[in-house]
Amino acid sequence: MHIAEGVLPGAHAAATWALAVPPIVWSTRWLHADAPDERRHRLTLASMSTALVFATTLVPIPIPVAGVTSHLCATPLLALIIGPRAIVLPTLLSLAVQALFLGHGGITSLGANLLSLGVVGPLIAWGIARSLRSLRVPTSLTVLLACALGELAVYLADAVLLGSALSASTTFTRVFLAVVLGFAPIQIPLAVLEGLVSSFTLGYLAKRQNHLLPPWLASGRTVALGVLLVAFVLGTTACGQKVRGADEAVIDHVATQAGRAPTPWFNPSDERVLGFASLGSFVAGVVLTRLWGRLREGGRRG
Repeated sequence: MHIAEGVLPGAHAAATWALAVPPIVWSTRWLHADAPDERRHRLTLASMSTALVFATTLVPIPIPVAGVTSHLCATPLLALIIGPRAIVLPTLLSLAVQALFLGHGGITSLGANLLSLGVVGPLIAWGIARSLRSLRVPTSLTVLLACALGELAVYLADAVLLGSALSASTTFTRVFLAVVLGFAPIQIPLAVLEGLVSSFTLGYLAKRQNHLLPPWLASGRTVALGVLLVAFVLGTTACGQKVRGADEAVIDHVATQAGRAPTPWFNPSDERVLGFASLGSFVAGVVLTRLWGRLREGGRRG
């Protein structure tokens, strides 16, 4: 979902930014709850969501059959837990930092990237999950399907946006199909992994932190207990090999063929090291937060 700087023509960049403004306002207003305690609670959720999206979308996972790396999205699962409205602003902040400091995406393309990762994918996942739960589909299977399809929706949205933006030198259908067919062998396996990891995560929360889940998801069970180990093994293998990222292999290639070669501000020295450092920082933050909470609880009891 990282459409690079320079890929979108000016008019399309402005149009996607204009489309992104209402969701940004919608999400920002969610933070302004009337009660101070609720406002602090929502701010904490938004901060943790920002860290999770930032770290998750930088961790490279190699896809052997395609010879490239890609990443999970995290926004579909977060939309199920805290709502699609709450995830827009964290996604915007994550993408902005990545564009400004890590060379991922761009500022002119930030509106388009936000629409796909922070609006379309989460809304699709949330809508599918609510529909499946109304049909009494088990929670674990609901989360798996919703998050997998939400992840695929992110890249279908990219295909639509790029097809519209690059149709001046070719046709919408040709660009759309090129992006879809280019991403298919990469993102379909990742969608399955996203669904499994999401179901595992929600099952863990249902068991340990049930109060964090909305009532319609609070009865979740863990699926695929070993999936996090599999994701870790796949991710760490990316550190030992130099392969292209999916954005470079598909989006940048299609854009270059259409005469809109990316013009990044700079190239990061080692994206993989930065990605794993970000994930490590997030994990460390979670651990420290839990320890601090226990210390405060112990202080109150004392």
